[in-house]
Amino acid sequence: MNPKKLRKFGWICFGLMWIPFTTLMIGVLQLPPGEYGLNEMPALAMYSLIPLSVLFILTFALIFGSLFASSIQNARIRKNGKPGRAKIVELYETGTTINHQPVVGFQLEVRSEYGELFQATTEQLISRFSITQYQPGAEVEVKYDPDTKRVVIV
Repeated sequence: MNPKKLRKFGWICFGLMWIPFTTLMIGVLQLPPGEYGLNEMPALAMYSLIPLSVLFILTFALIFGSLFASSIQNARIRKNGKPGRAKIVELYETGTTINHQPVVGFQLEVRSEYGELFQATTEQLISRFSITQYQPGAEVEVKYDPDTKRVVIV
């Protein structure tokens, strides 16, 4: 499955997770002060726990699944992809960091080994020390999938 779609569904689940969380908090706040067992919670709070748990698990499964799916696709393209050159048209922040290293989005103009020219976007983890090598106008080596036009900077 497409990693971007997985990530999008993960964030949708994260947003939806706040609905049962809010109803859980409303149910808990209705209780007078004191200690209560799980079976003494109001029905509203009890029934909110199930969708909250399901959405919580789905959120993290989809978001981490998107990272896993993306790394598998990138590894496949690095191994079996066609070589090409690309000109960096634009850089953009994705808002994601892994081990304090940014995942950067690239808008690329890719030229295949046969001279075919196409536009592509990709996201890649870039070391903070090498970010100056990846500026608009710079040329980079890439590998791409001719069928899907997915690109990986090598």
